[in-house]
Amino acid sequence: MLRPLLDALLDLAWPPACAACGAPCGPGPFCAPCEAAVEPVPPGCVRCGLPGPDPICGGCYAAPPAFDAVLAGGLYGGPL
Repeated sequence: MLRPLLDALLDLAWPPACAACGAPCGPGPFCAPCEAAVEPVPPGCVRCGLPGPDPICGGCYAAPPAFDAVLAGGLYGGPL
């Protein structure tokens, strides 16, 4: 009950701004134009994230990394 009130007061004092351009935005981290500019991640290795046609690349077969998987929300560049 107290959390929604606190969130509303914080939004009044510090309105939400886009993480990329600083424009006013809604509940997400980006405004609509910046969100549309985020490029999707191409298919590739589910373990290391290297783009390519195989679900697991040759490098990960030969020497598996110490982690299980890499997940990304988009390609680095533009708003990211």
